[in-house]
Amino acid sequence: MRPSNSDKGFVLPVVLAVGLIGILIGIMAVMHSTQNRMTSLAQRETSRSTAAAEAGIAKFQALFNRYPALAGYCSDTTCIPSSSITWQTLANQTLDACATNPTDRPSWIQPYADGVWNNISNNPADGQYRLVKYTYEPATSIPTDETPLGNGRLIVEGRVNLNEDNSTSYRTSVTRLEVEFQILQKAEEVGQFPGLWVSDSTTSTHSGSAIPANVWDSTCPSPSAPALKSKVQSPELYVSKPRDVFPLPNRAPRSIFPDLPPPPNPSPPGYYDLSTPINSSLTLPRSGDMPSNGFFVYQVPAPSDKSIDLSDSSSILTINDSANTIVLNLQGKLNVSSGGKILLTPGAKLIINVHNANTPPVDGDAITLNGSSTAPAIVQEDSTPKSTNVQIYNYSDKNVSLGAASQQLQLFLFAPNSTVSASTPIKGKVWAKSWQGSGSATILTDDTFNPADLTPIKFLWPPRVSLPTQWKRQDT
Repeated sequence: MRPSNSDKGFVLPVVLAVGLIGILIGIMAVMHSTQNRMTSLAQRETSRSTAAAEAGIAKFQALFNRYPALAGYCSDTTCIPSSSITWQTLANQTLDACATNPTDRPSWIQPYADGVWNNISNNPADGQYRLVKYTYEPATSIPTDETPLGNGRLIVEGRVNLNEDNSTSYRTSVTRLEVEFQILQKAEEVGQFPGLWVSDSTTSTHSGSAIPANVWDSTCPSPSAPALKSKVQSPELYVSKPRDVFPLPNRAPRSIFPDLPPPPNPSPPGYYDLSTPINSSLTLPRSGDMPSNGFFVYQVPAPSDKSIDLSDSSSILTINDSANTIVLNLQGKLNVSSGGKILLTPGAKLIINVHNANTPPVDGDAITLNGSSTAPAIVQEDSTPKSTNVQIYNYSDKNVSLGAASQQLQLFLFAPNSTVSASTPIKGKVWAKSWQGSGSATILTDDTFNPADLTPIKFLWPPRVSLPTQWKRQDT
């Protein structure tokens, strides 16, 4: 039977339609594949530019750890609260108190402050990074060991796929990252506190026994041949500890040492003004004296030059209280020699503040502690004596003499503006401008030391940058 005329011409359109659909499907498949490839390439390049930005952030974190003060200033003047010092105006001495040219601006900071692109490495394929903005927000209250000094916010861009002349093209990928972190205090481990700490080793000497305790040398600039480096028992005990500066709330950049304690408030109860110097035997506290907040405070005058002058074997100052600390504020000098001594009964604690504040000032050593062949100038009767049971602070620039005894002297001595000369072994800590040791002088290790016992001193350690607390991408 012959096909109907109505079916004629129907097959060709169907075939053409099927073919066209096939072509369209093919085109769509190619387009989808191309789109996937382009998306994949874009994701890969974004990943690479993100890696470049992350590398830039790591470089800035390393920079903050090398120059802690840098983290305390904003990169421009848009900071809140505003500051006249920014990365644009920083001087060498702001970042490094030992800087050779203290008032000059460090040249290396200019590219960062100006937002210049910097190569990640010598390989151009690794890309570049630049600083967009850094802001520092200080703490609103005086920081403690448990609270941060402030918070930093760092915005960094990274880019990859540049032309040979470092210009951008349609292939260039840019990623902007923002990270936030805390600026923390880095407290020293108790065992790392130095037995001897000097701010000027160029005037320091030591011909006594090798020093078994930690020695910190904060001479500026660090000498090429430190006088004390060869005087320790093992090389790792000597540490070059340059000065650290950081903008803390209500406080100027810190110097090498902690601040000397402020004088006690001269008001009763617990505060007594002695009418005469201590130059003969005396026991403190006296009968009838009452403490305040765990302290007896005595102001000791110096009509001539000495507030305490114990210079014969019958002159003994006895500290006899295991529940409270005795504080002696000396207007003049401290002299214990020729058999005289200061005796602490078991559990007693003594703080001596030597001001040597006579007008006009009296020359000579501000502090002389010369024991005998059988006993040091200061004796602790406690079965487990501690160096922090005897704390002596020299507020003047007059020197300190510790000597004439084969018996060790156990104390904590802080004389930031003075030279300490010693010929006797010391178990404890000596922190001074310079040190001159001779004879049997040395600084012995002291397992009894705990910085928490130095209640008058507030330690502010160099800051460190924490790990990021927030991390996010920004639109470019």
